[in-house]
Amino acid sequence: MSRQHVANTASKTPLTTKGVASREHIIQTALREFSTNGYEKSSMRAIAASAGLTTGAIYGYFPGKKELFDAIVTPVATSLISHYEAAYKQFTELPKKDQTLDTMYNLEQVFIKQFAQVMYDNRDALLLLMESPEGTSWQNFITKLVDLEDKSTLAHLNSKRKAVAKQSSSAENINADEVSPALSQVFAISYFNALFTVFRLEPDFQKGLASMHVLVKFFHSGYEAVMPRD
Repeated sequence: MSRQHVANTASKTPLTTKGVASREHIIQTALREFSTNGYEKSSMRAIAASAGLTTGAIYGYFPGKKELFDAIVTPVATSLISHYEAAYKQFTELPKKDQTLDTMYNLEQVFIKQFAQVMYDNRDALLLLMESPEGTSWQNFITKLVDLEDKSTLAHLNSKRKAVAKQSSSAENINADEVSPALSQVFAISYFNALFTVFRLEPDFQKGLASMHVLVKFFHSGYEAVMPRD
C-alpha cells in the first residue's frame, strides 16, 4: 500500500522544487535507516551516506537527528490526533437527544476506518513513532491520544449523570458512578493499546481493520454496561 506521508514542515527559507525533493529524499532515507537500525544506532553520517549526500548537505535541511526524526513522524501523529478530535467534535455538536450510545457506536465505526487508513498508509512511520525514543517530540504520542479519549469519556459520563439525576433520585440507577477518573483512564489506555497492538501485529490493512471493528464493538459493549440510560 502506498504511503500518504508527506513531510513538508516549514523551513526558514522557502525551498525550491529541487530543495523540496531533496528534503523528502533525506526523510525517506532516514525512515529506512531508523526502521532498520533503530534511532539510537542511526547517525546523520550513515543517513547521508545512504542518501548519497554529504553530512553537511543534510544539516542544511535538519539541525540534528531529533529534528529529522520529528519530520518523519509528525505528519502521521498530527493526522491521527486530528481525526480523533474531528470525530469527537462531530458527536458533541449533535443535539443532546441524539448523543446516544448507539450514535456514538455508529460514528466510531466510521472513525476507526479513517483512523486505520491513516495508520496503514503510513505504516513504517507509525511503527517508528510507536517506538519514539526519550527526548523526541512525540515520545508520549499514545499518551496524548489516551488523554483525549479519557477527557471525552469523562465529559460524556458527567453529562449523562446529570441527565439521569434529573429523572431519578435513586443512586442505584446511576451506575456510571462506578467509573472513577482513574478507571476511565484505564479504559482509555486499554482501548488505544489494543488498537496499536493490532496494528503492530497485523500488517494487512483489511485484516487489521476487521480486528479494529471487533475491538470497537467489544469496548462499546463495556461502556454500555456502565453508562447510565436516560
